[in-house]
Amino acid sequence: MNVIIRQATDADVGHVTLCVCQAFMHYILLIGKQPQPMVDNYKALINTQKVVVATLEEKIAGVLVLDINEEGFCIETLAVYPVAQGAGIGRKLINFAENVAKNSGFKSIY
Repeated sequence: MNVIIRQATDADVGHVTLCVCQAFMHYILLIGKQPQPMVDNYKALINTQKVVVATLEEKIAGVLVLDINEEGFCIETLAVYPVAQGAGIGRKLINFAENVAKNSGFKSIY
């Protein structure tokens, strides 16, 4: 399985949104509304925050939204298409986030 992690681009907006919505869909019944990641504006996030995608066979399989704010280095959203869950894509995205945080001088992630 050749997973490639790369920066998201404007061309990815639709696929990023779909991936996040499918990954978070089951929470609607639990909390009675769409969770915040399902309503975020991914076009804006791609242009203002660190949004990366994990691709599998050149198709987006996972999404990671990172942020740096007054509290430190933050994983805002981690989503993997349900059909790709269990394949280690989420772990690869977490490892990516850890490396970015470490290379940016942070000692922890929240």
